[in-house]
Amino acid sequence: MKNKRIQWIELAQIISMFLVVFRHSIPNFSQVGVVINAMGQTVHFPALAVFFMVSGFFSVKWKNRGYKTFIKDRALRLLAPWIFVSLLMLIPKAIIVSSDARIQMLSPISLLLSIVDPHGSGICPHLWFLPTLFLLTLSVAILDKAIKNRIAIVVILAGLFTVALLDVNLTTIGCLNELRMYAIWFVLGYMLSTWVDTKRLAPSMRVSIIAGVSFLTSVILIIVFDRIPFGRMLLSIAGSVFILSFSLASSDHLKKC
Repeated sequence: MKNKRIQWIELAQIISMFLVVFRHSIPNFSQVGVVINAMGQTVHFPALAVFFMVSGFFSVKWKNRGYKTFIKDRALRLLAPWIFVSLLMLIPKAIIVSSDARIQMLSPISLLLSIVDPHGSGICPHLWFLPTLFLLTLSVAILDKAIKNRIAIVVILAGLFTVALLDVNLTTIGCLNELRMYAIWFVLGYMLSTWVDTKRLAPSMRVSIIAGVSFLTSVILIIVFDRIPFGRMLLSIAGSVFILSFSLASSDHLKKC
């Protein structure tokens, strides 16, 4: 069974990718203007929320292939590139550093930490989202059972939202802190996949208004980000709504291209 492309979701992924690349393209935040600095410190939050939401949305397809087959496929798609690129990056790093640093870098403990702590001690920390996504993927069978129980859905979403809202930094070992921040979006995407029929979604004046309002809200939140509580979560919500609604509103133009 071939996967049908949904152009507006692909556009949302492209926009999100651009925002993440923009954030990582700023070499030194202290050497850029106020506007670029504010954007660079914030725009990746809604972008990552969209990435995890879309991944959760399409993870519902595991039922077409079975849990074991789906997990094997996700392992190849997520873990294999992470391990390959990490090992590839290890070569130039080991060549450049001093001999003492090389011994430390290639020690069994350091290599083990790079695997169990991808974001904090990883060889290529920017790839932390790959093992994090794989860990979230393991939950799809549980989510499928929970979605049949309204109370379970409310408890799971409320619990994950509360955990993500808390201004605490857990250890990055086992991707715990990353799971704390982004599990809510993956689960929400999975839930939406059973509640929303993408075939019935179409651009409309209402969608355009939502895009406009969420864009203005996102701009305001970026400006006051450091002065309000729960700024990351509020911006993630407003920004992700803008990215998705703008992409949907633009879908007619995509079809003509």
